[in-house]
Amino acid sequence: MSRIPGIRRFFRLPANEGRVTGEVQDEIAFHLDERTRLLIARGMDPAAARAEALREFGDVSEAEVELQTIARRRVRHTRRANWWSDLRQDVRYGVRSALRAPLFSLLAIVTLALGIGANAAVFGVVKSVLLDSLPYGDAGRLVRIFAQFEQSPIERSSVSPGAATDIGERLRSLSAVTPFNFSTIDVAFRDEAGPRLLSAALVGEGFFSTLQVPAALGRTLTPSDASQPVAMLSHAAWQREFGGDPQIIGRPLLFEPASYEVVGVMPRGFVGPMGEADLFLPLDLTT
Repeated sequence: MSRIPGIRRFFRLPANEGRVTGEVQDEIAFHLDERTRLLIARGMDPAAARAEALREFGDVSEAEVELQTIARRRVRHTRRANWWSDLRQDVRYGVRSALRAPLFSLLAIVTLALGIGANAAVFGVVKSVLLDSLPYGDAGRLVRIFAQFEQSPIERSSVSPGAATDIGERLRSLSAVTPFNFSTIDVAFRDEAGPRLLSAALVGEGFFSTLQVPAALGRTLTPSDASQPVAMLSHAAWQREFGGDPQIIGRPLLFEPASYEVVGVMPRGFVGPMGEADLFLPLDLTT
């Protein structure tokens, strides 16, 4: 910028990036006017003085772009410096205020912590329930069918086995229908470590294919399993109860009052529409 003499007021531009262009143009015009008046005072014709001032100044457009770049850089630097200065002052003031009233400060911090924690928990629930898409294939096409009794205040109720069978046989608007029990049940499991309760979900034929969720190990339940003593394990139950043993497929598990063969393990994190379950057992609507 050494080729642009006499520009001193430029460095007093206000820290407002939106006004940089106008201020730079005014500064260049001010310099050219001052140089023109000086040349006229020395005896030059006004038109010749203006032409000489422009020649001495050089390319006005290039100078304008360069000065605007410098001005915007200074604006950003000034804003950052002011922000850090204000932050340091606020921190010092906050620390001094907290030390003057420690009990009140502790109460305020605890209140804020509880409020932030509660808000985070509520947002997590809302996000998982309302905002996140369901963790199934083509989740936007999935619907859940409810029943409604006539002259009953209950707006939504589970569908009876007969109604579920009729819906599956008379498909029109739906490509597939699969039944499942709306909640889990407790089953008694026994092994060398002793008896304990596991949660089980009852699912009908096509449940996993409708959700488009394959097994992580082994296979999912098929229509031929409807009346067979077979079971699938959730990934969490496979890890917790059997240490993630890859040889679990085909092993019999003793439940009260029968033994079930493990045919598959679900992927990590899979949760069905009925909620978390340790086991998935075939649901037979014919019984």
